[in-house]
Amino acid sequence: MKLVGYIGETKDEQLKMNKREQSRINKLIGSGLVETVDKEATAFLKTGGRIPLVYRLSSKGYDKLHKEKGLKPINQGDFSPHSYKVNEVVISLLRGIKETSCTLVDFMHEKQFRQKAIALGDKGLEPDAWLCLRKDGKLHSIFVEVDLKNEGSSKLKDKVRRYLQAIEKQAHKGFTAENTTIVFVTPNGKDADTDRLVRIIEETIEQKDAAYFLVGSVTLEDIQPLELVTGSLFKRPFDSALYPLIQLHDGAIA
Repeated sequence: MKLVGYIGETKDEQLKMNKREQSRINKLIGSGLVETVDKEATAFLKTGGRIPLVYRLSSKGYDKLHKEKGLKPINQGDFSPHSYKVNEVVISLLRGIKETSCTLVDFMHEKQFRQKAIALGDKGLEPDAWLCLRKDGKLHSIFVEVDLKNEGSSKLKDKVRRYLQAIEKQAHKGFTAENTTIVFVTPNGKDADTDRLVRIIEETIEQKDAAYFLVGSVTLEDIQPLELVTGSLFKRPFDSALYPLIQLHDGAIA
């Protein structure tokens, strides 16, 4: 629903869109291209009433995309709360970027990084997502980390260190852009969650590297996609000010 612009529409329009998209999904299910995820795996999504339905491509669906579009199948694995939240954040970011004058020129999802991690010695780096934007001929690279508050400080510090190593070695094409941002997002988090992540990053990096990092807690259901990418919602290490993920100033990315 977010992909088709559900947010911000009237209830009547939302109902029409819901029926339209459900009809399309039903046709895909009837063709054997899409299947329903086991409800036990999606029980965490329940907020009242029944557990919402979640769909994914079937093997037949992957085969069709591979044959007709040349898209290689990505191992689906098990459905997880983290993967779901990554998709929610990424969809909101993409919709927000679409409303700016930036052009999305490249993108990678966590499942692609799991198939081929960013090489860093014996231990690779697997971002949750990577988006590359172009504005006025300049590239802005955004690496996304979705935090569900279930990783300890030592693991997070190790991840931050690997990002700095990747930047230094330009271990991925995303680290060759004119601007590189690593954003940690806590969906439905609180200020305390943001402060914790900022503190962990501050304990790991030198102040000269602070400009690479942004940290924020957002409630995706309550925020418009454009505000998510251009609103001053994110903190930076060693800095009390709030920053946008994409700062548009005089038609340029700052």
